[in-house]
Amino acid sequence: MASNRTESTDRLSMRDRVRQVLTRKGEGAPPCAKCQRRAEQDRREQEARAAARARRQAEWEKEQARPRPRLPDGATFLMTYDAAAVEWTGLLEVSALGLRFEGKGRSFEPLARNLAHECWEAMGIET
Repeated sequence: MASNRTESTDRLSMRDRVRQVLTRKGEGAPPCAKCQRRAEQDRREQEARAAARARRQAEWEKEQARPRPRLPDGATFLMTYDAAAVEWTGLLEVSALGLRFEGKGRSFEPLARNLAHECWEAMGIET
C-alpha cells in the first residue's frame, strides 16, 4: 500500500507540475482564441488612447502658438463691485479710438474678458 500511495502522490505532483508549466505566462501552450482577441482589443484601445492624446497635445500646442490679441495703448478698465446686488459693473474705454464698452456680471474675470472681446470685435480683430 505504501507504494500505491507514493505513486498516487507522484502522479498528482506530476499533474501539478504540468499544470504549472502550461499556465505560466509566455510558456507552454499558446493563449486561447478568446485571450488572443482580448489582447488584440486591449492593444487597439491603447493605440487609440495614445493617438487621441497626441492629437490633443498637437491641438494644445497649436493653440499656444497662436498670437493673442492685446488691447491698444491707452485702454482703460474701470470695474466697480456692488455688494448689495452681488455684481460687477465694468467699463472699458479706448479713448484713442473713441470706443467705450460697458457691461455687468457676477464675476470679475469673465466680465473683463467679455469687454475685451467686444473691443476686439469692434476693431475687427479675430479672437
